[in-house]
Amino acid sequence: MKIINGYRGLVIFLIWVMFATSSSISAQDVTIWISDVTEENIEISMTNTVNVLGFLFFIISDDALELSLGSASGGSAQSNSFIVGTSPTTGFVGGFTFGNAIPAGDGVLTNINWTHNETSGYLSIGG
Repeated sequence: MKIINGYRGLVIFLIWVMFATSSSISAQDVTIWISDVTEENIEISMTNTVNVLGFLFFIISDDALELSLGSASGGSAQSNSFIVGTSPTTGFVGGFTFGNAIPAGDGVLTNINWTHNETSGYLSIGG
């Protein structure tokens, strides 16, 4: 598999990353991005100025890549007892908690296992 600039051909499309504990939320309060990609893992990082109680977004790739998501684990989501789920075919990633919010800060949000074919590609983030 060829990796260009350390990333494969995928696009993360942020639908909404917020069920925060603040009454007024703006786009500047939470930023997520793909911080690292390896053969088997997509690392998602987050910077947040408010506590976060949940998140959801889609990871989308071109059809040639044949992206399939596996389980999500680690990062601040796991440290704060979040339940995180993925959909292998739609690229959906969502997490929520019944208790602890992710406190304001920055770092790895979660790691997502993935499979793909050997096609080269590019990385773009949009939302």
